[in-house]
Amino acid sequence: KTDDQLLGNWLIVRFQRMVHLLGIVLSVIILTIGMVGWKQLWWGTLIGMGLGLGSFHILTITVGSIQPGSNRVVMAKGVMYSMFKIIGLFLIIWVLYGLGLNLIQVLGGLLSSQLGIVGAAAVIMLDLKKSDSGTTHA
Repeated sequence: KTDDQLLGNWLIVRFQRMVHLLGIVLSVIILTIGMVGWKQLWWGTLIGMGLGLGSFHILTITVGSIQPGSNRVVMAKGVMYSMFKIIGLFLIIWVLYGLGLNLIQVLGGLLSSQLGIVGAAAVIMLDLKKSDSGTTHA
């Protein structure tokens, strides 16, 4: 049981690291495209990326802290954090929109964060498939 928990925690940490790595790579690619192709800094993509990765981080914390008997409390905390984050981020985006934030760039950043999550999930699944096929079952 503890080996399964350790493996699960290790997979979650590895998944988080992979998501952050892919998020950084995608951000650099998008910023480079903006600087080279459009001659401007697409700072809205960084905000969108932060929103997406922040949501992912809250989700992994919530899932990682689920234990038998405490699921309602953990899920309530997750919902509360998510609502706080949504309201706070809406206000931040509203203020930044007044300063010239391009919402299309924010959506691009959100999309790239989701692509980072999907890419990381694919890499982890391929690694798990390789490790499962490498083991022999008696």
